[in-house]
Amino acid sequence: MSVSGAESSDEQQAVMMSEGDHAEDFEGQGEDDDDEYDDAEGEEGEEGEEGEEGEEGKEEEDEEEEEEEGEGSDDESPTKKQRVVGNDVLQAQNQRLHGRVGVLNQEIEKLNTEKRLLEEANASLREKNAALQQDLDSCQTRISGLNTALAALASSPMQPMSSGAGPSTAIASPLKRKVFLGMVIRTPSGRPLHEITSPYRFADTGSFPHAVDDNSRTHLKENQLEQRRKTNFVFNATFEDGSSASEYDISPSGLVPYKMQFLYADNNTEVQTSDFTKAAVDALCHPKEDLIATRNMVNGELVFTVNRFNVASTDTAPRHRAFVVKVSPTDPALADNLDLTVTSPPFIIRAKVTAPKAEAGTTVPSTAITVATGPTAQAVVEAQE
Repeated sequence: MSVSGAESSDEQQAVMMSEGDHAEDFEGQGEDDDDEYDDAEGEEGEEGEEGEEGEEGKEEEDEEEEEEEGEGSDDESPTKKQRVVGNDVLQAQNQRLHGRVGVLNQEIEKLNTEKRLLEEANASLREKNAALQQDLDSCQTRISGLNTALAALASSPMQPMSSGAGPSTAIASPLKRKVFLGMVIRTPSGRPLHEITSPYRFADTGSFPHAVDDNSRTHLKENQLEQRRKTNFVFNATFEDGSSASEYDISPSGLVPYKMQFLYADNNTEVQTSDFTKAAVDALCHPKEDLIATRNMVNGELVFTVNRFNVASTDTAPRHRAFVVKVSPTDPALADNLDLTVTSPPFIIRAKVTAPKAEAGTTVPSTAITVATGPTAQAVVEAQE
């Protein structure tokens, strides 16, 4: 019994010791848990304090931003007003500038119109100056011829005047030779114009006509002038035998002015710019006919030059009418002398002649012939035939 009791007491004592150890461990664990709890509470407290401080800081920042925005909006209000005022000023300036530009454009247009009118007036004056220069050259030539005639007259012996007591001893002067005017036409080998076989195109610059060809409607041969080509209407004075004459053979003064007219070939009425159905023209040709219509005979020759025509036969009423050129003296004392008046062969004015150009090397050299229409010239031709 003593032995077992001792063992029991030993076991109880061991149990109690283990329980004590467990209790100490539990108490230690409790203390550790308390410490951790206290630490957690401390951390939570710190975090709470930090959160509260963060929220308060954020609120303060928001308030500062609102204050800054309020201050910014206050600062921007004058700037916007200034911009609006500045835009109004710029728009007003822009409108004024546009108005000024419009005025300047009108001034420029006015100046351009004045420039164009001055250029036209200058061109007209140049044409008149050229015509006056031709007249001046003509006068100088006539003066020179008159001086020569006076010198010859001064050097010739004077014939005695008859006293009436006896037969006159004065030498009778020869009869004055008759002069007539003809149109100069350069034709191949000098053949008459009506003998030229169509189609034929004249190569000489300023020739009359420019071409001879059959009309596609009537199939009749016609003389053609091309609108854009230069045309020289040339006339000269000759005696009955074909030798050359001068203005002094027509008038002792040598002053023999002529006028040129454009007539319709079918009735000899004068052509007017208002006769044409196309756009209105202020002149039949260039230079204007009133600038070239009057010429003085120089060395027995007259030349009327047309640089281009402004009208065509297709624009006449009725259409396709032919024209002629008539030249006659302006001196009333000579106006009735039909031998000094010439009418050209009829011609058609076209935009382009229908006769083709001659191939190279096939052109026949042209020779000038004189075609006259006066009664004396016709009589001479009939007599020669």
